[in-house]
Amino acid sequence: MVGAVLPLLLVALLAAGQAAGGAAGSPSTRGLHVPSQPAVQAPPIRLTVVNWGHPASLLDSAHPGWGHLAPLAGPTQVTATIELPGLRVHGWIAHLDAPLAFGGEQPADCRGSEEAGPTELSCVFRVPVSSGLNPLTVTFTADGRVVGAARGSIRGGELSWDAAYELLDATGHWTVIARDHAVAMPATARTALRQVITNTGTIPMRVDDTGNPAACDTRVLAPSARLVCPSRGIRPAQSLAGDLRRELRVVDAVGGVAEFEIRGGLTTFAGTFSLSRASAVVGQAMVVQARGLPRDPAFEVQFWLDDEANVRPDDLLGTSVTPTGTVNYRFVVPRASPGAFRLNVVHDGIAIASLPFEVTTVPRAADAAVPPWGFLAIPLVVLLGLLVFWRVRRRRRRLRAPALAEGSAATATPEPPQTDPYLDASPATRAPEADRPR
Repeated sequence: MVGAVLPLLLVALLAAGQAAGGAAGSPSTRGLHVPSQPAVQAPPIRLTVVNWGHPASLLDSAHPGWGHLAPLAGPTQVTATIELPGLRVHGWIAHLDAPLAFGGEQPADCRGSEEAGPTELSCVFRVPVSSGLNPLTVTFTADGRVVGAARGSIRGGELSWDAAYELLDATGHWTVIARDHAVAMPATARTALRQVITNTGTIPMRVDDTGNPAACDTRVLAPSARLVCPSRGIRPAQSLAGDLRRELRVVDAVGGVAEFEIRGGLTTFAGTFSLSRASAVVGQAMVVQARGLPRDPAFEVQFWLDDEANVRPDDLLGTSVTPTGTVNYRFVVPRASPGAFRLNVVHDGIAIASLPFEVTTVPRAADAAVPPWGFLAIPLVVLLGLLVFWRVRRRRRRLRAPALAEGSAATATPEPPQTDPYLDASPATRAPEADRPR
């Protein structure tokens, strides 16, 4: 019995030894690593939006792309591009998180259950953009785990603009001509016109003025930036008078388009302005003379004193209307430091004339010798001289008249007396009565 059990024990021990040897490994297989299923690497992710017709990256927070404000222009399309590292993935999901989206609305996920190719995936998200900077985060999940993420931002903006004609006034400053409004200038005043476009919105824009012979600059205008379109150079106002119209088209960064028309008008009148003197002393009176103005009680002009050194603010001296087309406005020079001044004549908010003069502490010789009515002195002196000359000549004629009469009497030859031979003859020589002729 014992002899029969021993062989069985020996067989069991040999089997256990073989199993232990297999677990320890043979010299041919010991130290080798059996690879498992390869893991998916973090793929590069790009976030872009179309600006100015080309993809613009949203990953640079210092220079983000632009989108239209919701709900005015609807959601903005943001594209996420995932570059796969040459491996195929199954059951992938692309999720975009926009915490500041308008109304809290989040874009729908982009997913696929089929096997994706080894090149790249592209997903388009519709994001309702709010005003200002909107942070964005995109995550990419493949085979049940997040394998990639990227953070970016998009800035929301609204297209808005302001455009108007501007006129160069008599002081050398540009003045806005209100829309559908006509301003008046003296026909001989030298002026110029231009168009100014201002980006009053919160998104970059540019003027699309192709095909126009007097095209504006097409550079991009940041918010609050201005663009000046030259119209006509400096020339007499009469050559610029008429209706002012121009059609323009603006385009923003996202592709929004707006078309509008700038309108205005310029009229002229035959008016001239002058001062009674070229300089004045503080407290001295001066006269502004205006001729040829429109004969309209509603045509009002203002007189402003302008310090060319800008030491003091402009002073409104007074206002006058022109029912007769003529103005003689008298004003007193206010207390001011000696220097150069200008009297600006303003109508409808635009300086139509600017008359320079000088303020001094003592009168100049030229101005002291000629009073305000000095222009009448010359003809009065001439008339007075002619009157004196006429009276002196008349008096001389009266004094010479008796002398001329006596001289003519002394030089005259006496005529012989007329006698009658019959009456004056003596009786001895008188002819008989019968012989007298009958």
